[in-house]
Formats: sequence, C-alpha cells, structure tokens
Amino acid sequence: MGEQNNFPAARLLSFQVYFYANQSGTKIDLNDNSFLEIRETIETPDEEADKLNQNPEVLTLAKHILSYLFENDQAVRECVNNSLHHKNLDKLSKTDFALVMLGTSELIQNKAKDSKNIINSYVNISKRYGSKDSYSLINAVLDNVSREI
Repeated sequence: MGEQNNFPAARLLSFQVYFYANQSGTKIDLNDNSFLEIRETIETPDEEADKLNQNPEVLTLAKHILSYLFENDQAVRECVNNSLHHKNLDKLSKTDFALVMLGTSELIQNKAKDSKNIINSYVNISKRYGSKDSYSLINAVLDNVSREI
C-alpha cells in the first residue's frame, strides 16, 4: 500500500485522536505514549479500519498531520476564521472544529497542492461523524482556505 493510499486513513485517525483529545481535555504529546493510548481507546467501526490504524505508515502520517497543526495552531485558527466569514470558529461543533482545523492545517502545509483530495477526505469524514449539514460547511471553508493560500 503506497503512501497516497494511506492518507485517508491517516486523516481519519488524526481526526479521531484530535477530536477525542479535545472532548476529553487530554493533552496529546506525539513524542510519548499518549498518542498511542488515545488511539487504543478509539473504537474502529470495522476490521479494515482497525488494520489501517495499526499500519506504521498511517501512524507516522497521522502524527505528521497533528504535529504541523500543533506547531502552527494560531496561524491555522486565523486562516480558518478568515474563511468562515459570518461564523465564529469557537461556535462550531467540536466535530466541525476538528475537521476545519485539520483540513486547513494540511492545506497550509501543502500550500494547497492536492487540495481536492485533502478537501474530499475531510468532507467524507464529516459525512460519517458530523451533522447532516457538516459536509457542506467543511467543503465551503476548506475550499475558501485553498483559494486564499
């Protein structure tokens, strides 16, 4: 399985860990066992997803996604706020917050290269974990971000 095929799984794992940490107030330290401990507490919906989460390449990519977000949190927040127009980042649901933060972080890091795949991955996650309208918000915000970068 190539690295490109691992990105959707890494994005999902990043979302699950980031969301769980935000919900529970758990601090994530990517250099110790807290990342693995959080990952182990997350239930995966099927055997295939569980296998992907055990893949070292997926774990490395997920840590890379989260690491960039943690190191650039303020810049990511500013970028998201600029793209929300009439909404406030702090007023988003925790699911939508996590998805726009992670998606924006990746778009910034990749300078909007491969933006279609990045946006589609987070839209798909929002369809699975968000409200019925989350996908529309995630798509619009990340599309705005990709145009501004």
